[in-house]
Amino acid sequence: MNTKEKMTEYLHEQVIEDLESVEKFIFENIESEIELMGDISRYLIVAGGKRVRPALVLLTFRAVGGKDIQKVVPIAAAIELIHTATLIHDDINDSSATRRGIPSVNQKFGLSNALVGGDFLFVKAFKIGGSYDWGIVKIIADACSNLAEGEILQSMNRYNANLNMEDYNKTIEKKTASLISACAQVGAILGGAREKEVRALSSYGRNMGLTFQIIDDILDLEGDAVQTGKPQGTDIMEGQLSVPLIKALSVLEPKTHDELAKILKKKENTKEEIERAIDIVRSTDALPFTRDLAKQYADKARAAIGVLPDTDYKDNLELFIDALIERNY
Repeated sequence: MNTKEKMTEYLHEQVIEDLESVEKFIFENIESEIELMGDISRYLIVAGGKRVRPALVLLTFRAVGGKDIQKVVPIAAAIELIHTATLIHDDINDSSATRRGIPSVNQKFGLSNALVGGDFLFVKAFKIGGSYDWGIVKIIADACSNLAEGEILQSMNRYNANLNMEDYNKTIEKKTASLISACAQVGAILGGAREKEVRALSSYGRNMGLTFQIIDDILDLEGDAVQTGKPQGTDIMEGQLSVPLIKALSVLEPKTHDELAKILKKKENTKEEIERAIDIVRSTDALPFTRDLAKQYADKARAAIGVLPDTDYKDNLELFIDALIERNY
């Protein structure tokens, strides 16, 4: 069972059906007369992924009373293409060898082809998105600007063992939470939501995005590589500091602090050094602290949707948060 199938276990059956329409739309709109380009554009999408972003567009649309799903299928597809393009570019920046349990696009097709493939998906996404009203286009464009800025912030802070929570939060607000918040806004607006419902769902999406990223931080250190699709300690290998690493550094005794900081600053680490870093983090309260933080954001997301009418879709928005907190992939 791939990650998309695992996530859809938690979705309303109508949203699962809607998501199938999105999937079909995606593949109909990424074809190219150049065979290699088609292969590149399909490669990571076929591999699965959680489809959190298009599912959230569909779910928020339904939760505010939206009926005609064809209003949101194209923009939900466009957002998934944007997300996939950013993953390709992230893997290029990080020199990642794997993604979703398979060789990364840059590993499979080469650096130059991967870069162009990511650009191709971006262009396809904006061609689709451009058919919507300016307000919708602006929400997505602003989120994409935030994504780019978040990527730069993350790059600037690679191997920075002095990174603090404030700077970390700024990065994930832009890199993860901004697009997920935009998904919730777009679904709400196209579903005919009232202004206070749009604001509430924007907050829901933001806090959901923060929850999502922080759980990813935990899984990087204690997740099963088969389930997550990447080896444990990938953040350490790539010089990306996460909540558990930042927290551990803040509570360790000087000698162990310096040992962990030395590993985190290295551009290349041995398998033994990665394992040692993970053991050090586990010796502290960093992982329980991180899980509690994720739960705090999840609670904020739940509170935000209190303004919505009581429906099965509202219940599913709450279940969606539970699925993110409990996931092991």
